[in-house]
Amino acid sequence: MGQQLTYRTTISQIGNSQGVRIPKYLLERELTFATESDERTQVELVPTGHGILIKPVKPKKTLTLEELFSDWSGPYEADELREWEQMPPVGRELL
Repeated sequence: MGQQLTYRTTISQIGNSQGVRIPKYLLERELTFATESDERTQVELVPTGHGILIKPVKPKKTLTLEELFSDWSGPYEADELREWEQMPPVGRELL
């Protein structure tokens, strides 16, 4: 097993919290999906008794309706939907 690299950084005040800045080269090497988008990447913080482990939370795939109901074999009944569509507006609904 190869030698594990160690990186040092500083805990900084960020608003009412404290944070750790992770160097970009380390993110690119260890959390490749974190640098693929402009959105904030979620991570899990796991207390280990020896420190805090930072683990990536991989984004969940958004399923299509076809994928959501791919294993459904029952009948499709839209009676409730038809009743709802026939109801008059009761507030400030936009039509």
